[in-house]
Amino acid sequence: MIKKVQNLIVLILVFTALPTFVSAQLEVACPPSPATDCPTTLEATDRTSTKVRLGGQFTIAGSKPTSGYFRYTDSFPPPVFCKEIYGSDMFATSEIGLGSINGGKQWNQVVSGLEPEILYSFCAIASDSGAIHYGDVKTFTTLPAGCDDPTNCPFVKVTTKNAFAITNTTAYLSGSFENTVAGKVWFEYDTAGASGNPKETAKKSIGLTPGNGDYKPQITNLATGTTYYFQMVGEEDATGNITTGNVLNFTTTGRSVGPGPGPGPGPGPGPAIPNAYVRLNEGVEHVLIRQLSVDEPILKEFGYTTNQDRGNFVNNLAHNFATLFGYFNPTTKEEVRVRFPDVAAYVIRKFNNLFFIDEYLTTQFLDTRSAGQGFKSPLRAFEYLFKK
Repeated sequence: MIKKVQNLIVLILVFTALPTFVSAQLEVACPPSPATDCPTTLEATDRTSTKVRLGGQFTIAGSKPTSGYFRYTDSFPPPVFCKEIYGSDMFATSEIGLGSINGGKQWNQVVSGLEPEILYSFCAIASDSGAIHYGDVKTFTTLPAGCDDPTNCPFVKVTTKNAFAITNTTAYLSGSFENTVAGKVWFEYDTAGASGNPKETAKKSIGLTPGNGDYKPQITNLATGTTYYFQMVGEEDATGNITTGNVLNFTTTGRSVGPGPGPGPGPGPGPAIPNAYVRLNEGVEHVLIRQLSVDEPILKEFGYTTNQDRGNFVNNLAHNFATLFGYFNPTTKEEVRVRFPDVAAYVIRKFNNLFFIDEYLTTQFLDTRSAGQGFKSPLRAFEYLFKK
């Protein structure tokens, strides 16, 4: 069986102008800057257990000289944006000259000395005399030790991830796969002590081309308030070899009032709620204040009356929510904040008399937090601690 990935290293593709221009450069994040200002990170190719070929493309404008090199790091958690890689965690290769002729340019470079079975994140950064342009982040995983040719090293590897959007009768299972040959992936699940064969989800076919991906099927007709165990399964089409992922569990929600074991049907309304986005120099508690201040039913549910100071009531309630859901640590006086404005959203949602907070990055649903989970750890790459 393929051994589990133990470490995560982040690999960054960087383009830089001549050193004399660096001090005058502006920084352009991609997103949210226009696509014309952003380099494009190409998919990694020619993977082996110790090396890979990386590529990128960028449109040079204004006849500005540009050169490029690769950055990579073993920092954790992995970055959401290229700009997060810096300092002692960063390593770099030699530069690649891209010239100064206007128009689109593509380039690639082989990076060696990598570790087997490690997930790498990488992205392209373009730099000229006017600005540094940070591109999008992509990932790849190096092959197992000794696999210098994917055709001579067939495997389908799977990793089970946490279930999400759990209700009293349904849930979404989650997992990722890495493959060098054609095969199938699916999930097995059942309650503890169940007799007979476990239940299975539909099987997802994966192609011949070496790659990776996710599978997140919904399962239904579950028992209320019941713990289910599940694992992801992979199979090679040619040989029938089976690989199984780690076993995880979740508990469907009950109908009692109070903190529940998991989220209700979701995600909820999501980042379509403008008040849910964290703005510049804000913490999660700030977006809870904005949402609660316009939600009259929730305020009344927690005892608000018109003869009270509405602002103080909302602030105190939001602070209690932030503490209960793990965004404020009353012991250390630290709160969870977001590095970049208007990209992360935290949405209050109620289901079956229970409250939950759905987390998003731009329009992508990430996770749901329940009351009483404790202070959030680990944080995501775009989050940080701020001491009040």
